Amino acid sequence: MIAEKEIFAKIHKKLADYGFILRYLEDRDNITGYSYEPWHLRYINSKEIAKEIMDKDITFEEYLESVKDVKETPEAAKYQIEKALDKHLTEELYKDKVSNIKYNVTKIYTAQEEKENGQLKQMNIGNKDIAFEVVYEIMPAEGVDPNGLMVPDGEYNEERGYITGLHRVGVLKYNKDGKYSITEFGTGF
Repeated sequence: MIAEKEIFAKIHKKLADYGFILRYLEDRDNITGYSYEPWHLRYINSKEIAKEIMDKDITFEEYLESVKDVKETPEAAKYQIEKALDKHLTEELYKDKVSNIKYNVTKIYTAQEEKENGQLKQMNIGNKDIAFEVVYEIMPAEGVDPNGLMVPDGEYNEERGYITGLHRVGVLKYNKDGKYSITEFGTGF
């Protein structure tokens, strides 16, 4: 398939017309983590956004980084939350105590919900900050006692080797340098 570049070039030109993008571009594995895959497409659900991505010849990650108002763009918000969670959970919270973390962003609060929710109002969320809920699981690193990592809402699943059922509400804080970090990573409401 990679050898038939002319055929794929014709297909790729029409992708945005149907709301699709080429997911893994050539020579962008340093950004996506995957090498070129001309057959790997992603449905964006917006012909306009798909066209913008394809016309600019950028990766989906680059598009999500470039979105100015992530609060109004759920895909971009989820991407920024997941990226900040990776750093927060592995580098700041658990460090070398876990060997694997899985998580799922279950809710991104709208600006209106932030204003109406008493708990969120107390968190002093800025205009570019994003309140979210996440469920996650952690696998203790070899030799680490799971009981030492246990929190009230967690439960150790011996068969899977994960502490499961972890639910948190957090705030993705917009920093002056244009990057995001996790703050207020507390228990769920």
